[in-house]
Amino acid sequence: MLLNLMMPEGDGFSVVEAMQTRPEWRSIPVVIVTVLDLSQADLDRLSGSIFKVLQKGSTASRTFWNSFVNACEVE
Repeated sequence: MLLNLMMPEGDGFSVVEAMQTRPEWRSIPVVIVTVLDLSQADLDRLSGSIFKVLQKGSTASRTFWNSFVNACEVE
């Protein structure tokens, strides 16, 4: 699952916390995509619940998005 921490309604932290209350959702890998500079407290809050954090605009993020878009292209 790709999850942005900043959303119009609520926030990604709440989504992750809600997912952890459902046993059937706990094993879903979550990739956080954000423009935020996460503090250690933020990372601790997400600890154990996420697979990866990608900073929007970073080289790794652009490479990931390019691969994702290419994989999703339908001819």
